[in-house]
Amino acid sequence: MTATLVRSFAHPTPLMARSQGNMQVLPDGNVMVGWGDAGYVSDFSGTGRLVFDAAYPAATQSSCNFRSEWTGHPHELPAAAAVAGPGGMVTAFASWNGATDIATWEVLAGATTDSLGPAGSAPRTGFETSIPVRGSAKLVRVVARDARGAILGSSPVVAVSA
Repeated sequence: MTATLVRSFAHPTPLMARSQGNMQVLPDGNVMVGWGDAGYVSDFSGTGRLVFDAAYPAATQSSCNFRSEWTGHPHELPAAAAVAGPGGMVTAFASWNGATDIATWEVLAGATTDSLGPAGSAPRTGFETSIPVRGSAKLVRVVARDARGAILGSSPVVAVSA
């Protein structure tokens, strides 16, 4: 009955979890360590190099920490805004807090809600994406599309502000 240490993962600031804690071997060979009542979670490379480290707020404990793929599908609709600039150029702004699958934003624009048509698109660039609008527009709607081009959601129609 002998145990042999194969690998260890030490936090740069010595931590001791008196209770709880866990370890998860990740598909890429990294190791996620939850430090239980010490209030930390760390990700180590397979060679033991610290690549991510987070501390919970004071007095917070976590019995288990895991990393996994997550996809956000907000219950709210995407948000849109549009502003007119010099020479009548319109820029639309698209955002959808929590949505993770957006690849592209498409802008539909027109003079009335019945006349909205394609007027521009742009790859998602973060929390808010700006998209130049072709032609003149009084109203816009933004449409979120995934990498295959499928529609994920559409904003309400908004008026272009001056």
